[in-house]
Amino acid sequence: MTIYKSQQANLVEGGTSGTIEVGSLRAVDYGKSKTTVEAQAANNSYYTSADNQSEWGNKFTLSTVQSFETESFGDMGFSFGFVQSNSANPEENYGSSTTLAACSFRAADGSPLTTNNGDNERCGDRDLNSSNNNMPDNDSMVSPGRSQDLVTLGPNADVERFGVNGADHLAKFDPSSIFFIPDDSYWRTGRDEDERRNIVGTFQWVPNEQWDINLDYASSRLEYTEDRMELAQERGKNLNPESLIIDDSGNLLYEEGQGKLTLQGENRYQLDEYDGFGLNIDFEPNDNLVLSFDASYSKSYRYRLRQRAKFRHESTTAYSLDSRGTVPKLYLGDNEQIENANFFYTSESGSLVENPNYGGAAFDVSNMASFINSDGGAYLEYGRENDEREDDIWAVKLDSKYSFDDYSVVSSIEVGVRYSREHLYDYSGIQTAFNVDDGSRRPIDDNWNSDDHVDRDGANNDFDSLYPDEHAQVTAAAAACGDNGHSLEGFMDSSGGAADAGNFLTFDAQCLIGAYLGQVGFLSPGGNNPNIGYYDIGEDPDKRSGQVIDVREDTTAFYAMAWIDTEFSGLPVTGNVGIRHVKTETSSQSWGEKAILTQSFLEDDPTTLDIDETGLETWNYSSETGEVYLEDDYSEILPSLNLTFHISDELYLRTAAYRSMSRFAMNAMSSG
Repeated sequence: MTIYKSQQANLVEGGTSGTIEVGSLRAVDYGKSKTTVEAQAANNSYYTSADNQSEWGNKFTLSTVQSFETESFGDMGFSFGFVQSNSANPEENYGSSTTLAACSFRAADGSPLTTNNGDNERCGDRDLNSSNNNMPDNDSMVSPGRSQDLVTLGPNADVERFGVNGADHLAKFDPSSIFFIPDDSYWRTGRDEDERRNIVGTFQWVPNEQWDINLDYASSRLEYTEDRMELAQERGKNLNPESLIIDDSGNLLYEEGQGKLTLQGENRYQLDEYDGFGLNIDFEPNDNLVLSFDASYSKSYRYRLRQRAKFRHESTTAYSLDSRGTVPKLYLGDNEQIENANFFYTSESGSLVENPNYGGAAFDVSNMASFINSDGGAYLEYGRENDEREDDIWAVKLDSKYSFDDYSVVSSIEVGVRYSREHLYDYSGIQTAFNVDDGSRRPIDDNWNSDDHVDRDGANNDFDSLYPDEHAQVTAAAAACGDNGHSLEGFMDSSGGAADAGNFLTFDAQCLIGAYLGQVGFLSPGGNNPNIGYYDIGEDPDKRSGQVIDVREDTTAFYAMAWIDTEFSGLPVTGNVGIRHVKTETSSQSWGEKAILTQSFLEDDPTTLDIDETGLETWNYSSETGEVYLEDDYSEILPSLNLTFHISDELYLRTAAYRSMSRFAMNAMSSG
């Protein structure tokens, strides 16, 4: 490994400061033979036989370097490394949505504030009152916490409506009563498998003193699968202001409210592959000249896939959440209606104590039937998202270095040329699902709303309400998937437990997805197949969204550099001075909106142009989606000077002056 702290002409452009050059081991130069074998085993007691996953992991490592001499073919050597591992990394997680609304139930004058639009509105939701200058009509909303929603606080606040930085709006609330709350919280368990394999190899051949030939190879593969199982609790609705405990920083430590409960399952898969080759040939025809040839190729590939399913109770359930510990504890009310519910805790003299009247959770999160409504239906959702990225680079380089026998300033000179081509194909964040009624493709919004509620035109054509029998059928098929056998024994025990969130039902996501797909297309001519089971619906074949990134970059570089070895006022000085010329050509193709301008003609005379009152011709604008191609090229000249002054054997003064360039990331040059 070589570290360059500044740029110089013979280095590949792209760095702006330091550059690290990592080279492979050359067996002949190393001159020794060595072999290492290592085997490791790991046991993870988190998993039990009920989890259908082995608690054992393993890792095997082999490395060797060998060199030998031959009478007829010179010196040869090789190195080889192999690592393979198989492990599981179980996790227990608590988390919440990234959206944090700010709420308050007490005005600056001490009077109470309410959430105006009923039990189904969160305290942080905002609705605009058209009769009051479009001000929010939710009195408890301090800030919605959503970038796409009305901003009431901060530098983007509407000064006329909210004051500078929203100060007028903020002044309406008692500061000590303001708290932050997410849209929902979740408790997650899961199982996964992580398989890795890495191979590196080199071969060096030195047939004589003039030739040195090196071949390198590297390969890496990672395959990762994960099954996530979650219980999610909707928060912020119908909160009891009298029960809230808020710390000095606005953190909500205890709440009582009501919200929908959701079972969530997600299958994740990731594949990473890398292959790289390199060839280096050095030829020394005499003691002064060295000619070098390098060729390299590398290809990296990544594919990620998410398959997500939800099963939700459509009615809200009374809950309390105690966030005073490491992991918040969920205690469901002994009645699903908050006005009739007792909770695990009750407040006495400002402190929480166990409630002797609490009768236990009315909602059983371990029973899938609890999530089904009285009409036999439940909220069912499925969505698919994938990322695919392939990046390949190949390059060739020719260098020559001539060293002088007698010199006073310049000890040697280098000249060289390099050509490289990189091609990136990136099709990421592709989200898709099926409409239940006709089986057509549909996108997924930012909240992964891909459910069975089909209301695309606002015409009250909701699948749930218009087809209750079919909705009940798909719900029953999903409920039949039942528990997948994953054990929750000891869930969150190391963090104090999760109370009622510690025994939720963990379902088989693929089974539930199969139930969903079995209803897809029930209104189409071909109908649906309730027994079709799980299958991968694949990515959306329509790539006109503009998310395709297909970019190619060709780079040609020439350089010349002189190595300096001289004295300045009796002080030894070494270094280099050089110049590098770089030409870059880029091309990109994707999908995007193309503008179309058409001239306007008079309605009663289609041959006469329409002229406006200023005497100018009028034009109509429209657009259409089409393929977009972009090309560009640019050149840069990069001079450099590096000098080191040897003040003493222990003290060096190093100086550098250079012009460098950095490039845009390839995926930032998409034409779409």
